[in-house]
Amino acid sequence: MKPAWLSEVLESYKGDDNVTKLTGGLSTTPDSFPNYSFTRGLLRYKGRVYVGSSGNLRQKLITCFHDSHIEGHSGNLGTYQRLKGPFFWPGMKREVEK
Repeated sequence: MKPAWLSEVLESYKGDDNVTKLTGGLSTTPDSFPNYSFTRGLLRYKGRVYVGSSGNLRQKLITCFHDSHIEGHSGNLGTYQRLKGPFFWPGMKREVEK
């Protein structure tokens, strides 16, 4: 059984041209994009889970990491620092700042 978050990540790949380019290249030539890997349908960048642009998962993650009950309400830098540990997407820092 897949965790719910994994299904949301996979859904975020649908319609994302960058994901299509990366996964297509990595499927045929695994070393075609340095630092990226694609296994069992999951795209990673430097070991971090790549979140696609489709849907609202990116915004949900930003909100979740910003409003953490453990560390309290955090600003842009704190949110970005915690978010970039397990996740990646192009322009993440700018999106967190917005």
